[in-house]
Amino acid sequence: MIRPLHRFSVAGRWTGSFRTVVALAVALAFCLMFPRVSAQADGTPGNDARASLPPSLRIDLDGANPQARLSVDGNGVVLPRDGSAVTFTLHLYLPPVAADAPPWLLRFNRTELKTLQLSAPGRGTPDWSPPAQDFFHPNADDGTFPMAFLQRLPQQWSGTVDVRVTAAADLVRTLRPQLMNAIQSVEQDKRNLAVVAALYACLVVLATVGLTLLLGARQPVFLSYLGLVGACFLEVLVVKDHAFSWLHFTWLASLGAQSLNLSMCLICASGTLVVRDYVDGVVRMAGYRRAALAWVLLLLLGAVACALNLAPPAWMPGAITAAWIITESLCALGITAATLRAAWLGMPLLVAMLPLGLSSVLFELSVRGLASEFWSDYGYLVGLMLMCLLLVVGMIGSVSDFRLRHEEEKQAREASETELARQVALSGLGQELRQVLQLVGPRDMHTVATQLALTRLIPLLRLKSASVVLYRRGEGDARVIEPGHYEERIRLLMEANAAKLRSLVQWQSPVARLDMVGPSRALLPGVTFGGVPIAIERGDQGVLLIEREGEQPFDIDDLTVAMDFSELALEYIAEARAAQKLRRNAELDALTEVLNRSAIDEQLEQAFEHAYLRQQALGVLFVDLDHFKSINDTHGHACGDYCLRALADILRGVLRAGDHLGRYGGEEFLVLLPGCDGAQAVELGERLRRAVENGYLHWQGRDIHLTISVGVSTRGLYEDKPAAAVARADSALYAAKNAGRNRVQLAS
Repeated sequence: MIRPLHRFSVAGRWTGSFRTVVALAVALAFCLMFPRVSAQADGTPGNDARASLPPSLRIDLDGANPQARLSVDGNGVVLPRDGSAVTFTLHLYLPPVAADAPPWLLRFNRTELKTLQLSAPGRGTPDWSPPAQDFFHPNADDGTFPMAFLQRLPQQWSGTVDVRVTAAADLVRTLRPQLMNAIQSVEQDKRNLAVVAALYACLVVLATVGLTLLLGARQPVFLSYLGLVGACFLEVLVVKDHAFSWLHFTWLASLGAQSLNLSMCLICASGTLVVRDYVDGVVRMAGYRRAALAWVLLLLLGAVACALNLAPPAWMPGAITAAWIITESLCALGITAATLRAAWLGMPLLVAMLPLGLSSVLFELSVRGLASEFWSDYGYLVGLMLMCLLLVVGMIGSVSDFRLRHEEEKQAREASETELARQVALSGLGQELRQVLQLVGPRDMHTVATQLALTRLIPLLRLKSASVVLYRRGEGDARVIEPGHYEERIRLLMEANAAKLRSLVQWQSPVARLDMVGPSRALLPGVTFGGVPIAIERGDQGVLLIEREGEQPFDIDDLTVAMDFSELALEYIAEARAAQKLRRNAELDALTEVLNRSAIDEQLEQAFEHAYLRQQALGVLFVDLDHFKSINDTHGHACGDYCLRALADILRGVLRAGDHLGRYGGEEFLVLLPGCDGAQAVELGERLRRAVENGYLHWQGRDIHLTISVGVSTRGLYEDKPAAAVARADSALYAAKNAGRNRVQLAS
């Protein structure tokens, strides 16, 4: 439970907030600008020493579409917004490279294209025409965070090459091709990903701050602010082409360019609403409130039209530009009025409108090929982040000023110190729980987390004792009592007041004074008890019992802190369990549910080191499904997947406890046999082979007979690393396959 904002102190009102502004602004600027300053790839390999002449790229428009033109710097093609296709030729010079050198790539900035098609005449080979690419329908190999359109050029190409490019977009956009090798492309992706990660991290931080303030202050301005951050998050997802590959946002792909218009409408609407609510807390302007509300409703109608694909595509670019200008003007008017009333951070907000407007102008120039590519990629997003940052700090300040006018300085300082101590205690508890629960099994998590929480709660609330009783269905009650020397006394008290404690669970409300009786059924003098019900997962419940010297009942703040500690402990228990489950799932192959390649490699490293230190035997089996390609070709890939799952089930059924099975790649499996010498490993390999051979599968009414080939090796006497043993098992596997398959071969 978060305390109301009016309990914050004057001293901490804007010192911490100002430092937060500076730190976040500097971090955001550094993360966003550093990748652009460092080693920007411009299509030439730079220090590449593979050839005496550097590669080169030149653009030649064919003139078929008169609306297309080259950018001012000549490095890009400006596409018209009517969706008509533009065709141009890239004249490339590719220096000859070695066969094992990184391939050359054609890299295009990932702008909002509805088609991108490349072609080139073959050189003694068929014509080169890779699949078309589409901004709104990313290919599977583009990854979760695509950074650019990439096309790998054939390895045998060298010298002068002409590549024909056809592109089209529903918005005015500049397509900028670059020629670079694969290593340079990866480095550029890393730089771009760093910028995108900074944007997402900034949005997450701002959303967290806004949500915390909403729960604490319960002001509508923070709800509007969360809407603005959410709209900015959607804008980044759409503009950077991440939404269309994420499961919950793929529906946006059907909207095409309207998805960008949708996000911009939402940003304008939520931004206007935030400024209206912020200004309303400083100065009452009924006319401004009505105008802002009417404009928000109009923008929301536009957003609905875009979401339903009802907005005329030809009108939307101009309409969005006009909406952006009107929104900035309306917001500037409101912030100016707040600044004249000496609103906290009013002037910085007003100044921040200037770079936001400038970045918008630069964005429009950039997409038309009249300014740097940076502004079309990130410029106005940076302006939005800065504006959101200043808005949240300004809202904190305005609400804090309003609250603090109604309290005395001494009371505010004392409340702040108390709150700070409790926040520090909660923060320290959270850090300790996160560290300790990683090392604790699921069954012991409740006990360990409760002990840590009670240990920190006792000095914070000046308690004599604190204890928890858990009522678990299907299991006995569990008690945790701190300090430990009160365990017997508190246990007897809980037994004497068992009915009262259980009724407290039913009330679902904390009790400031709980009348507890001793074993003699007499009230206990000189101490005060309070109770807080606890809701645990799976329907289990419990009670937190706190004890203090004296007759003064606990106040609501004390009970709130006790509730916060219990909720924090439960939150970190759930987080630790989810993390353990996630780590376990990350180790499994999605198809066969055995260990994946990285997990089995890690097991190999650990097992070989362990066996070397103790000089124990260790066997390695390489298992390969025979004729797997034939199964796929004959019955289809779905049948192949079914066979792999069935094979994994058969192998698991034969292996011993302590053996490790992992999918090494394709139809190959690796088995790790601790304690097995060569003869034992061969025997177990034969058992696996016979089990697979004798097991018949049925697929869509047809019988499928599987066999496996097995390569066997063991750890050498002085081997503490698995590479040599795995290589021997692999060689033995190939020997088994060359000898006719369906056999076990021991490595020589």
